[in-house]
Amino acid sequence: MKIKLVFAGDFCTNNPEKILFSNSLKDLLESSDVNCINFEAPLSKGKLISPNGNKLVQSNSSPDYIEKWGFNLISLANNHMCDYGEEGLIHTKQSFKSSITVGAGNWLESYEVKYIEIKGIKIGFFSGTSSDFSSLKDKWDDSNKMGCAWINHYSVNTIISTAKKQCDFLIVISHGGIEFMDVPLPEWRDRYRELIEMGADAIIGSHPHVPQGVENYQGKPIFYSLGNFCFDKNTTNKPLYWDTSILAILEIENNKISFNSIPVVKNENRIDIDVSEKIVNHHNYLSEILKDDKKYIEKVNADVLKLYDKYYTWILYSAKAVEIKFSIHNFILFFKTLFLARRNEKVFLHQIREESTRWLIIRALKLKSKSAL
Repeated sequence: MKIKLVFAGDFCTNNPEKILFSNSLKDLLESSDVNCINFEAPLSKGKLISPNGNKLVQSNSSPDYIEKWGFNLISLANNHMCDYGEEGLIHTKQSFKSSITVGAGNWLESYEVKYIEIKGIKIGFFSGTSSDFSSLKDKWDDSNKMGCAWINHYSVNTIISTAKKQCDFLIVISHGGIEFMDVPLPEWRDRYRELIEMGADAIIGSHPHVPQGVENYQGKPIFYSLGNFCFDKNTTNKPLYWDTSILAILEIENNKISFNSIPVVKNENRIDIDVSEKIVNHHNYLSEILKDDKKYIEKVNADVLKLYDKYYTWILYSAKAVEIKFSIHNFILFFKTLFLARRNEKVFLHQIREESTRWLIIRALKLKSKSAL
């Protein structure tokens, strides 16, 4: 007997009632035993606590619609899940009536592996996010808080290796990386490979908001980023591939796991399978570049250098500082920093603690300084 698992990328909308699925997408979800999605933002309940004022929030009816569409496994571990604090997280989690949630709650709940038995096969699911505002990182301080599992907490390796002994297959869902990069940072590749070595049978990644490549590591799949399955953005100036994603398809048969990916696209309010030559070639390119270490690192380094100024400026601005450059743009930034900005230790803490940001800045500084250190 065959078991099918479908994983969709980031979901965030305030108008779920307007979303339409194509017949082919409906058929795919109906044919699957488990349909998982990353619920990217909380429902609006409680007080906004986002340290920098940026927030994501979605409709209170989103959970009902997601479950009606056939999603029965909900990943809540992401960087926005605590934008409305513990009250918002609890309300969001409790709003899913007929599906299993993973990755969020108190310390024990967020780090818990959930098991589903299908056709006599026991499958475990673990979900975690990066070292962001939402994650529970330090048991000494966070044991009594509500939040999300940190995918790089020292205990996760033991959790994965222990869970693997208790189930037939183990799937890890991770939320981390650099937004809009076509390829993952080397540190994330190393981490996901390590989780495979610890016992995971597949890694399902999200957060960059665009698809990244798929890698076969030791016969097991690593989907570095699925992209946005459905993500509201009220602007015509969307990043390239914002509305393009992939579905990760896992099939279990004869005690073996196979995998493939299906491109999907959101066109206005309709989500459909995308078989266009352009998008298929793009996804093939993303996966092929992971097979060539030289080309992969060249691509990483080029992207990191392009993104460095944005992250460097964020750190300076949160510390109420600005780099002196003679340009109109920098003069405006200097004026805003001097007279309008307030030093924000919470934002500064986030920028240096969040591993993706830190790894990017370290790599960029090494490249810019031409250091061998």
